[in-house]
Amino acid sequence: VLRASRTANAIVEALGRERTAALLARLRQRFAGGTFEPADLVGAADDRAVLTVVEHWLTRKTLPGFAASEAVVTPAPDGSGHHVRLHLRNETSTPGLAFVSTHQFPWVAESVRTRPLLIEPNSAVEVGMATPQAPSQLWLHTYLSLNREPSLVPVVTARRETENAEAFVGARTSTWRRTPVRGIVVDDLSGGFSVRGASPRQGLFDRFGPRPLLDAGLAASPVGAGRWRRVYSPTAMGRHRRTVALALPANGGQQALFRAELPVAGRWRLDYHLPPGSLGRLGDFALRLRAGTVDQGIAFDGRAAAGGWNKLGEYELPAGVATLAVGTRTNGQVVVADAIRWQVIMPEAASPD
Repeated sequence: VLRASRTANAIVEALGRERTAALLARLRQRFAGGTFEPADLVGAADDRAVLTVVEHWLTRKTLPGFAASEAVVTPAPDGSGHHVRLHLRNETSTPGLAFVSTHQFPWVAESVRTRPLLIEPNSAVEVGMATPQAPSQLWLHTYLSLNREPSLVPVVTARRETENAEAFVGARTSTWRRTPVRGIVVDDLSGGFSVRGASPRQGLFDRFGPRPLLDAGLAASPVGAGRWRRVYSPTAMGRHRRTVALALPANGGQQALFRAELPVAGRWRLDYHLPPGSLGRLGDFALRLRAGTVDQGIAFDGRAAAGGWNKLGEYELPAGVATLAVGTRTNGQVVVADAIRWQVIMPEAASPD
């Protein structure tokens, strides 16, 4: 159902209502009383590039995955509004469609948006937009993709265009790639993330109600206290999708585990990511670090934490597996497990031969 509805939206928004109606009329004329294949849909289109993407969505299991640069907003030289520039990259071998808007819900009246942009596999485009006011937010929308839901694009404001930078509206080829991540990052959708432990005592709804739908191994709908579920958060850490694991408070609940392989022994810095914006009132986190012979609790006050990366500390650790366990005991409303990051501060000196 999700694939069908998003495919239909992509066709209508990419072709427009009149061209979509003409496409449907041609299909009805050619195949009235019968059936047709995705290739026939492409053959009946006057814009085969867009419909080829749709055919790919309908016949293959792979999906595109998009990344966005930060957006630079500058005032128009004549004072008529603002100009927005950013880059979008399709990081997979599957073609896709994406657009950018100034609102999470692009259909609202005040939203300014681009047209749907066809982005070929492993390629990028530079996007230019004109807006009447400086946008406080920009959103990347991707129809059917690994991103699934809209994600926030970082916005920076400049006083004027950089030298020799022309203001343009539309899209053109770009060579942009995202900056490689520093350190070792494990987020809630990484292979190094898991949930362990039995659920605390369940209520009647948990025992006799319908089983929750699963999203990458975690419940995608509300569950009882002390149990982790997956929640969409547009500011969360993630390569394409933006989600967190979230739990309601309970003593003795499940543990969320972030497991990383440290390549060298030495002094390592550990950071904890919290999505900017509110998912509920945070309190003290129950964190525990295990690596080799190291087994220690870590104090972390979510009330004092900032949105983004928060330093937990620096630790002398051996090479090998290091695991951060996040419990559900807290004096806040929720516990959030989004991502951790390890950065080596000083590798242990190699022993001379």
